[in-house]
Amino acid sequence: APNAGWNGFSTTGDFYKSFAAAGAMNFTPTDTLVDTRLGGRKTSWPPTTVASGIKPGFLVGQQYDAAGNPLKDRKGAPLAFDPTIAPTMIETGANLEVTGIRVAKYVPDLAAGGANYSSNVGNWLVLMRFPNVVLMTAEALMRQATPDDAAALALVNGLRAARGAAPLVSMTLADPTNVDAYGTLLGERGREFYWESERRTDLIRFGVYLTTWQYNPTDDPKYLVFPVPNQALAVNPTLKQNPGY
Repeated sequence: APNAGWNGFSTTGDFYKSFAAAGAMNFTPTDTLVDTRLGGRKTSWPPTTVASGIKPGFLVGQQYDAAGNPLKDRKGAPLAFDPTIAPTMIETGANLEVTGIRVAKYVPDLAAGGANYSSNVGNWLVLMRFPNVVLMTAEALMRQATPDDAAALALVNGLRAARGAAPLVSMTLADPTNVDAYGTLLGERGREFYWESERRTDLIRFGVYLTTWQYNPTDDPKYLVFPVPNQALAVNPTLKQNPGY
C-alpha cells in the first residue's frame, strides 16, 4: 500500500542528538556510552542479535546479519542507514531504503527460535513502565502550587543514572522553542518513552504540540483533538463534529 511505512519508520536527527548536552552526537555506536536508551549498538543482545543481527535501539549506519556480515538493500547497495532526510521528506533514487534513523526499541523475542514476527514475538506492547511513575511524580512536583524542582530533579537524575546518562544540573518543564531540548522534563520523557505512544499526549500537555520542530511545520489548533468519525456522526444525531473538521 502506498505511504504505509513498510520501509521502516524513522526518527529525526534532532531527536537523536537530544540525548547529549549541546547535541554532541556522532550517529555511531559509541553514542551508546552517552545514554543506554540509544540502544545496545556496541554489544549483542542475545537471543535477538544471535538470531537476527538486530541490535535494539536506533539503527544508524551499516547493518549486519546474525553472523556479522554487512547487509545490503534490495538494490545491492550497503544497508547503511543515513540520518539525513530530504527537507521535503520526499526521497528518490538509490537512497530510498537507507534514508533515516530506523527505530527498533522493542524487537521480537526470538528465544523460541525462528524469525517469525507473528508467532514468536513474546513482547507485543508496553502499556506502563515504572519510569513513567517516576517521571509523572517529577512532573507533579514541578507543577504544584509551590514547585519542588529539587525533588523532581533528583528523581530524574536517579532514572538517568540507571540509563548510564550524566546527571542534569538543572531542569525546566519544557522549552517552547525546542521540543527536544536537553535539560527539560519534556525532553527527558521523549528520551525515555520513544516508541511507546506517549509523545503526542505529552506535547499537548506541555503546550508545544502546535510549535515547529524538525520536518514539522506549525499546525492548525484543530489538530489538538481528532475528528469524530463519520460513522459515529451518522448513527448519533446528538454528536457534533469537532471544530475545523
